[in-house]
Amino acid sequence: LVWWFRSLGAQIGREVCLYPRGADPMMTEPDLVQIGHFACVDSASVIAHINSRGHFALNAITVGPGANLRADSRLLSGAAMMPGSTLLEHTLV
Repeated sequence: LVWWFRSLGAQIGREVCLYPRGADPMMTEPDLVQIGHFACVDSASVIAHINSRGHFALNAITVGPGANLRADSRLLSGAAMMPGSTLLEHTLV
């Protein structure tokens, strides 16, 4: 799965665990996503677009090295996670 997202333009570090339990949706704009080494993205949504009041925008997303997105969390357009940080279950950033 890592290789597939890399082929779509995502910048993914080494030994990254992506979607061990699946996700819906996964990454909608992988070319705007950067994931650092040793990060883990469980069944979380990584969404790089936002449509607010008719204004559509695309912004980059960064998941720092060693960061962890737990089940059903959401990382939205323009967000960045610091190295070693954790986004808990059902959290929106």
